[in-house]
Amino acid sequence: MRGAKRRGVGVGVHGNADVGEDASEAQVRLHPDGSAFVISCQSEHGTGQSGNVLKMAAEVLQISLDKVTLSPADSLFTPYEFGPAGSRGTYAIGSAVIAAAEDARRQLLELLAPRFHVAADELDTEDGVVFVKEDPERRLPWRAIGLDRTVTGYGRFEPDHTLSNCLMSFVELEVDTNTGRVELLRVVNATDVGRIIDPLSLEGQLNGCLGSAGIDGALWEETVLDSGTGRILNCNLLDYKWRTTRDLPIIENVVLETPVASHRFGALGVGRSALLRARRRCSWQLQMHWGSGCVTIPSPRRESWGRCTGRGPRWAAKRDAEFPLRGSHVRSRGCGVARYAGREGGCAGRGHRSAGYSQGSSACRLSRGGSGSEGHYRAGLY
Repeated sequence: MRGAKRRGVGVGVHGNADVGEDASEAQVRLHPDGSAFVISCQSEHGTGQSGNVLKMAAEVLQISLDKVTLSPADSLFTPYEFGPAGSRGTYAIGSAVIAAAEDARRQLLELLAPRFHVAADELDTEDGVVFVKEDPERRLPWRAIGLDRTVTGYGRFEPDHTLSNCLMSFVELEVDTNTGRVELLRVVNATDVGRIIDPLSLEGQLNGCLGSAGIDGALWEETVLDSGTGRILNCNLLDYKWRTTRDLPIIENVVLETPVASHRFGALGVGRSALLRARRRCSWQLQMHWGSGCVTIPSPRRESWGRCTGRGPRWAAKRDAEFPLRGSHVRSRGCGVARYAGREGGCAGRGHRSAGYSQGSSACRLSRGGSGSEGHYRAGLY
């Protein structure tokens, strides 16, 4: 305790078996030129999951990553896909793509086995060439199947809730008991994700889900309802604001890599765990500061100060003095409100330290490049 400010540490532990929820289907088509085409109805939403499944297919087929491409996410011609939700992309979608690549590889070897006068299990393939394992000099390129032929493999993932990811997070925060201001000082994540498929994507998931999504869900986001009219006062998603690096602490990630019995590469997704734990551990620590009654999520300042201390009018005066509203410019944070005095002209152009979130233009479009991909612009949609 330092004057009116109190400091504490909160911890949250979460396991999520949704990594294996719902079904996924995929196809992998091999071309005579040694390339492969992954057909899956998943769209890139900023986490790098599309690149991850391409890596898995390339590894199964033993070809370079630039030889593998992904189909558009169009359900008119792609097989069924539930979607990359609940951290299921790495395990569920990845399993379907792996199975499809393995099926295509099997068919390719069976087609060329008669040309070598050996059984298909005596063959292998690498860099677009099929060869005999015991005599690697005996080889044929993929185009030996014929320039008028392709090979298409199919894979399906059935729901499996026997596996779970796990993440432990710690937050250190400071609360000003006079104003209700909550300042995050330090955040540490610890997890074991199995084999890491994409280190940058993993870092982006942990930093993004925990930082601008999970922490904001605990401290900022709120649905503001006009009790007189019954109308929601929040602005639309075009005005959605991510906090900048000045508002977020440095996030430290401790990641163990112990392959699990998931699929060929022993990996699991973890992003959703960071999101959920951030909300609970922040609110739990506020409860320790304010008393047992403060358990509401989200816990913006009028919640963490007014509801838990009963001194709402005093805080309201301080709030209005510090964050004066200008006209109707009430900034919406998803389902919540954050007031930005003097920022009506647009975003500050500062991004998240590690996750790669950046703000730009007056519409506050987000460049979601945290996964190591170039990212794409979205009008404030999470």
